[in-house]
Amino acid sequence: MPSESSDTIDQTTQADVTKNQQKPRKAPAASGNIINSADDFKAAVEYINQGNTATYTLGTDINIGGVDLEAGSLTLLGDGHTMTFDGGAGALGITTKGSASLTLGNADGSDSLTVISTDTTNPIICVTATSTFDMYEGVTLGPSSSSGTCPGVQVNDSGTFNMHGGLITGCESIYEWFTLPTAVLVDGTGATFNMSGGTISGCKGKSLAAVAIGMGQGGSFYMTGGSITDNTNSGSYGGGLYTGANSTVSLTGGLITNNTARYGGGAFFSSDATVNGTEIYNNTGTGAADDLYISRGCTVDLAAAPAEALSPCGHTIDGWYSDIKAGDSYNRWAEGADTNILYQPGSISGSAYLKAA
Repeated sequence: MPSESSDTIDQTTQADVTKNQQKPRKAPAASGNIINSADDFKAAVEYINQGNTATYTLGTDINIGGVDLEAGSLTLLGDGHTMTFDGGAGALGITTKGSASLTLGNADGSDSLTVISTDTTNPIICVTATSTFDMYEGVTLGPSSSSGTCPGVQVNDSGTFNMHGGLITGCESIYEWFTLPTAVLVDGTGATFNMSGGTISGCKGKSLAAVAIGMGQGGSFYMTGGSITDNTNSGSYGGGLYTGANSTVSLTGGLITNNTARYGGGAFFSSDATVNGTEIYNNTGTGAADDLYISRGCTVDLAAAPAEALSPCGHTIDGWYSDIKAGDSYNRWAEGADTNILYQPGSISGSAYLKAA
């Protein structure tokens, strides 16, 4: 039989083990908070999920299956390194939940971080509940491809995505029968995308534009800066931007140019919108509406067309013109043609098919 003293030792040891198991997880690499492995990053997220706030920096390139950020505030810096999400166990890249906050990069743009995905089923970042995601200059999201979700950033519920800077690029939708955008999807009654800087470029879709707002549940998009440029949609609904019913859309700054789709190379509006300050020009609608497609029943408050150089002819843009194919008869804008129809700025109701020329 064990002695009383050894029994006391065993009980003490067990109590210590239990106590240690219940201790909150400490942040990894306390001196500098350097992330050198997937396990380090998972430990950091576990620490943040206890409601903590911390900044971590990649010390090397890492591969990881995905994590859920459920509380607290996490800032991730790259120091020139890359984080790759490879899908493990069907996990998303980073999903923010609850009131959690995720920040990629430094507000002063001094950091360099690349986040890519080799998983073909999920977005790189998914913002849900009332959580927020902030992205700064020096951060690159992509490449990424997906067969059933938006491959870039997906914002649902009442989540908020603030794009202050950085680049979303190389995002691609694989199947044309999924009606999904390639770079940013905003779909939720309180979901919001604020774009004040950065670039969305080089994304390829088969049904929707690079950015889509309101695919059934609504959503809001406020563009005050940045650019949506050089994106391609081989389908019908917008090259740079698509807005669905119940969306709130205000475009007051930035640039939408050199995007391509069958209809509405620059933007396809299926909701009311305000366009007053965002320059939309030199896009291509292979079927109609090089720059703006305004659906029947929608009204767009449209400011004057930007006085920029029209490609490829080089003349200075002087207004919004009809740019439509109706049945078998064409009335596309043509330089110097007597058939060109000029629209005056103001409230324009659909159906309207426009080109800045």
